[in-house]
Amino acid sequence: MSSYIISPAFKGLPCQVCGQQAHGKRFEVVCCLPCAAFFRRYNAMKVKRKCQRENKCESLGFEVLKKCKACRFRKCCNIGMKMSKEEKVLEDKGEGFLDKFMEAYEEYFISQQKLFFKIYPERCNHQSPFFIPENQEILNCFEINCKPAMLTMLNSSIKEFKGLETQEKVLKD
Repeated sequence: MSSYIISPAFKGLPCQVCGQQAHGKRFEVVCCLPCAAFFRRYNAMKVKRKCQRENKCESLGFEVLKKCKACRFRKCCNIGMKMSKEEKVLEDKGEGFLDKFMEAYEEYFISQQKLFFKIYPERCNHQSPFFIPENQEILNCFEINCKPAMLTMLNSSIKEFKGLETQEKVLKD
């Protein structure tokens, strides 16, 4: 149950994106606050995502759609969500550290998922594929293989980190 305030005019109306309780009309569509926030953040991102399931996530239910940013954004656009010119100007001016870091973190997370599914291909279609390492060796392998993606994330989002020498960036155990 959400703790958001629902405008009385929208009580009982579903969000056109996810089907949950709508909170109002945002970006020209009746939607909930989480879907409106997703649409705003995704619009601000410079790098757009690609679906890993051939753009079929919407037919698999909202839990799957929620995990695929490309399909969720496509649904937002298909139902008519759009930013006004004023909102776009504010978004362009407001891009800061957090936006860059979140974008870089999402890329890092996707890299982790790809690595995980190489190790556990049978978990690919599970709704919540938790990483439970079978042994310390697999966990160590996973962590070592994530380091390049972590360095890429830090280089692209933290100006000061990018300026460090390579030896300063890589801590050795």
